Amino acid sequence: MNMLLQNTNFAGLEQYSDPYIPLEQSLTTAASWLKGFLSRDDFIPKIQLAFGDTVDGNEAKLLIGQLARREPDVLPKIEIRSSAEISGARGAFSGSNYTIYLSREFLEQNSNNQGAIIPVILEELGHSVDWKLHPGLDTPGDEGELFSALVRGVALSESELQRLKTEDDRGVVTIDGQVVELEQATNVFLQYPLLEPSGVVVDNQDNILIDINNFVQLGGPLIAKFSSGGKQIGTTTNSISLGVKLASIPDSNIALGLGRDGQLFSLDLNTLAVDSLFNVKTLNIDTSSVYDLVTTLPLKNPGEIQPQNALYNDIAIQRGSNFLDLFITGDSLSGLAPFVMKVRIEPNKSPQAKVIMSGIGINLYPPSGRANFPAPGIAVNFQGTVLTALPTRESGGNALTRLITFPSDFNPSGGIKPGVVPYSPLESFGMTSDSAGNFYVDADIGIVKKVLILPANAGKVVYEETLLTENSVSGNLTLYPGDVAIDPSWTKGYVTYNNAGFDPITGSYGTDYVYTFDVPLNPNPNPNSSDLLNLLNTPFNRFQNIGVPGTYLFAGPSETANIRQNFPGFNEEGLAFQVGVEPNDDLLQFTRFQNTQRPGTYLFAGPEEAANIRQNFPGFKEEGVAFYALDSSRNLGTQMYRFQNSSVPGTYLFAGPTEKDNILANFPNFRLEGEAFEVVG
Repeated sequence: MNMLLQNTNFAGLEQYSDPYIPLEQSLTTAASWLKGFLSRDDFIPKIQLAFGDTVDGNEAKLLIGQLARREPDVLPKIEIRSSAEISGARGAFSGSNYTIYLSREFLEQNSNNQGAIIPVILEELGHSVDWKLHPGLDTPGDEGELFSALVRGVALSESELQRLKTEDDRGVVTIDGQVVELEQATNVFLQYPLLEPSGVVVDNQDNILIDINNFVQLGGPLIAKFSSGGKQIGTTTNSISLGVKLASIPDSNIALGLGRDGQLFSLDLNTLAVDSLFNVKTLNIDTSSVYDLVTTLPLKNPGEIQPQNALYNDIAIQRGSNFLDLFITGDSLSGLAPFVMKVRIEPNKSPQAKVIMSGIGINLYPPSGRANFPAPGIAVNFQGTVLTALPTRESGGNALTRLITFPSDFNPSGGIKPGVVPYSPLESFGMTSDSAGNFYVDADIGIVKKVLILPANAGKVVYEETLLTENSVSGNLTLYPGDVAIDPSWTKGYVTYNNAGFDPITGSYGTDYVYTFDVPLNPNPNPNSSDLLNLLNTPFNRFQNIGVPGTYLFAGPSETANIRQNFPGFNEEGLAFQVGVEPNDDLLQFTRFQNTQRPGTYLFAGPEEAANIRQNFPGFKEEGVAFYALDSSRNLGTQMYRFQNSSVPGTYLFAGPTEKDNILANFPNFRLEGEAFEVVG
């Protein structure tokens, strides 16, 4: 099958020649976003906000309509280039040759993540719109990123809007020997050698405060404040500890900072005044009963945990009616006994400290190949759920670090066991939550650095984005994530990366970074997500065709009953997922096709693909509407992935996240084609 965009040059994309690659899915979804944007009542005001008050709204509507329909005279070429060729950007647009460039590394890192790719595509299409509306000129600011946000319905704060209106996104590169001027999409907020950033927090004015341990331009250690546009606007003058992590006290302009040495201090986010509070090492710390995640038992007086001699890392704050509960992570000097401590602060009382959980006995060689050091990140939301990362006992006796969740009133001896989030082993040194209770995790998976998002119950990872790999950034040796923060409007996040390496050959240190990422939103913020999921209430079962092993049929209740009774050649494997069977504006229609060359094998296709199959692939016979499901970029339900059986070409399997990982690890004949749709299940 071939449904590539018209007038599109996919140079450098030979390895992605399959039509269902994530890039193409993202292009199709981006076109759908544009169609939805055209129908909005505020289309003209939004267009003039992005491209200037003098823009003819009707001309812009015609132009964007042509892009949404992928008309070849309007649609830019797309070329895939190395990140280095486009100055490390995720994407870029050149008006001189009317071409969009996308980073090969960015696409590879987010091969299963439309949510990261779509905003970049829309941004570069926005630059092409500006070029058509203002030939040879460039609207001031980053009009492409602003256009992308407006199309996706992102609510921008005044400071964020001002940043986009004033940011200079231009650059010059050499591609194939030609000097090319670009407008770029990049997610680097700051980058300096020897910056050594650690904690980060965002105030209610969208200013970013970053703990800096060794910045030759500013001195250090200190906390520097930056506007959302990256301009430095202040620093602390008081001396602070090294390796400080920051957490805001809910509903206040005060943050608390925790140093690696255990020193706790308060920070006024407006004035940058610092007041020392106490050192947690000096507290009378209760270690009488600690829940050990390796043995899954409350241990009495565990000798390996020595909080008075530990190195500390992260802090999270839960605010009560007349108290603060601090959740603090530390680790032994060996780096092999990470723990979680709870400190309660009440007026006119001494702080009460207790170690409540530990990962004693960690495997010396976790996924990254280094000891789990420093201590893990931690976060707590207002609903009372705590998230951290500690080693758990695995089959075979190994201990691997995983995301752990437990209630804020957790009692090690209370009989309630912590939960383990179903996700791959990782390391994480920084976490946070937003005012809705969602969690954000900086995830270190070997050389791959991701940000993960979990809902308020922390039951599963609902979104992940690869920000970089260590070998994709020039000059890096070993890049550790530090911390993560989210702005008050949940539109942009910030992650600090501290390069611990020194290259003896070049005699230079690698560059430290602060990266940004766009927080994904519900593509249609109006419908209640629970209402949408309630529409997905019809169970579909999975059957395997015994006559053609490795091929599958998904059937609703009536057809399931008929197959059980009359078609013994189909082996029932159980419930696959729940979907809708009635049309709804917020659900996509999926049509069933039977492969006539391999009778008894089926394909389920969304609207765009179904139209393409009808026109170009007569070997697939249309059988009618199968079901209705959520678009794969909604981040509301369970993601289903599509595989093609390369041993039986033209046959397909749909699998959820857990089965997807098992297939990738153990069944090489099934080739992942990308995200398909979202369901309940």
